[in-house]
Amino acid sequence: MCFVAKAALNAFPWAKLTEKPFCYGNGSLGNLFDYVFDCEKIDKKPIPSMAYQLADDEAIISLIVEDETFGDTAGKEYFDECLLYLKKIELKSKLAKAANDYNAESDKKQKEKLLNDITRLTNQIKNIKDVAITEDK
Repeated sequence: MCFVAKAALNAFPWAKLTEKPFCYGNGSLGNLFDYVFDCEKIDKKPIPSMAYQLADDEAIISLIVEDETFGDTAGKEYFDECLLYLKKIELKSKLAKAANDYNAESDKKQKEKLLNDITRLTNQIKNIKDVAITEDK
């Protein structure tokens, strides 16, 4: 997740986001991604040092602003894998919520809707290729 934020803040040419990545409820990373999208709206290049103002987690800030270069091919591949990993985690989170809601629901129509949601989410998860990303990235 930090790699995605670092790549987006540094505006690497291959680091294009079409939606805000799932942030595990991490407000610091959410703020960083909001900033990146705000910059894109006004056609302004993000400033990586804004991480110091937008994030309150020193570990995240150090991972994002550390001086490290990435090759175009390797960086893009890893970036894409990270986005897939985050999307899969987001879908699994939504699936767990839908399953909990289904179990707690007594209305038949609402249960049917939730069951459709569960099926849709399960299919979306199956369609995402497995990627081996460690959670500390």
